[in-house]
Amino acid sequence: MSGTGRKRLLIVGCGYVGAEVVKLANEHFSVFALSRNPDRVPEFNELGISHILGDWLRPETWSSLSHFDAILFSVPHRADEKLGNQTHVAGLKAALISQGAASETSPRIVYLSTTGVYGECQDETVHEDTPANPTRIGPEIALEAERWLASSEAKDAKWNSTVLRLAGIYGPGRIPLAAKLRAGEALAVPQQGFLNLVHVHDIARITLQLLLTEAPQRDTYVFSDSHPVKRLDFYQSLAELCGVSEPQFVEADPLDSRARRATSKKVDASRIASEFNFRYRFPDYRSGLLDAVR
Repeated sequence: MSGTGRKRLLIVGCGYVGAEVVKLANEHFSVFALSRNPDRVPEFNELGISHILGDWLRPETWSSLSHFDAILFSVPHRADEKLGNQTHVAGLKAALISQGAASETSPRIVYLSTTGVYGECQDETVHEDTPANPTRIGPEIALEAERWLASSEAKDAKWNSTVLRLAGIYGPGRIPLAAKLRAGEALAVPQQGFLNLVHVHDIARITLQLLLTEAPQRDTYVFSDSHPVKRLDFYQSLAELCGVSEPQFVEADPLDSRARRATSKKVDASRIASEFNFRYRFPDYRSGLLDAVR
């Protein structure tokens, strides 16, 4: 649990990525997790972190909290019935009010966004300077939050924030369509479109670096392994590793959410790798799949 005199890190949305960050962050911070679900207390105890019960969208949750030195926002990009695509903006504003009042120093903020903000790019390469053009509600929510973090309201509060746009997250227990492949079901995704991936352990490593870096060179970074792979090649490799039959593909229902996510682009994360001298533990999908399947 938390110790005295240590910097305090709050993880908002301590799910698949957040839990991986905790494993590395415990060495540097006293870590807390904000969650609406009291059933997760045993899980957080096992991770060695303190649980705070509350809804990040409610100002009263934030007003009850003391100051944190760093906050990681790792919340799924889901719409709210009342807030629509302003869900994350509302949560960030609530946090700003309380954390700005709790101390003269603003917390170090890392906000996990998505490369989905680029939408469909017809196999083109995207990076930090590529204009965003989201085509789904999740990336729209993320982009609205990014815009708010870059707004005068956030800047006037001297929020020290960095946005990290993540490519497709995978790792142990989370491989896209692995269950369907093992079950022999046909995959309703385009064979030739590009997947952009990054292993959860590498996400945790770069996220911790950002949390510990007071003044990175940029406000926004994209992060992937920078080795896009055709879906056909990815699922053929996965089938071989799992010892199952070659993947079969069918035409996707255009109304299906997974089909709408199956855009094709090539994510270039060379800037963050260069500026942070980052060396991937899993530099491509082959090495990452070996770890994830094992």
